[in-house]
Parts: sequence; C-alpha cells; structure tokens
Amino acid sequence: MLCNLSGSDESDNVEYRTNKLCQRLKMEKTLSISEEYEAFLRRVVSVLGQETLAEMSKHQETVLGETLADLWEEIRSYEGITNEMIKGAWDVTTHIHPVDGSFRY
Repeated sequence: MLCNLSGSDESDNVEYRTNKLCQRLKMEKTLSISEEYEAFLRRVVSVLGQETLAEMSKHQETVLGETLADLWEEIRSYEGITNEMIKGAWDVTTHIHPVDGSFRY
C-alpha cells in the first residue's frame, strides 16, 4: 500500500514524505483509501520523482498538498488532474523560500 496513514518513521525519508503527502491530500472522510486515490498518489510520485519528494522542504510539502487539493476540489476527479498540472503544482513550490516559506519571484 502506498499510503500508510497510521504513521511513518522519518528514517526512510521518501516513505515518510509520501505518507505526509498522503495525509495532506486525503480528501475522503473515511479511513479507507480508494483505488483511484492510490493510483493518483502513485502518479504524483512518478511525475515528481521519489528524490524530489524526499528532498522537499516542509513549506514545499504544504504548498504542494494544498495546490493538489485545490485542483481536486475544482475538477472533482483524480484522473482529471493531468501530469502537467502536477508538474505545475510543483513549479509553484520552487518559488518558496526554504526557511520562512515566503514566496520568491
């Protein structure tokens, strides 16, 4: 299972970051994760790469999660969020100051 929402150890940074992203993106009210949601998260990891997820700052993690959640709210379908939209959500995070989380232009 891609998402382990019961917790994760920070010693495996990629798994920890992926689980944190799962928690941020969890838009369902139940504890079960739909297959569509799992596929979407696998696609996010595939598009952005495990190394990117492992190295992103907490501020980037927050903005990425919020941006993807906003896209889902607008489109109401994980399949409707394209790979280009996922890349665009990541591009937004590259303008964040790593220390204070402010946007740089």
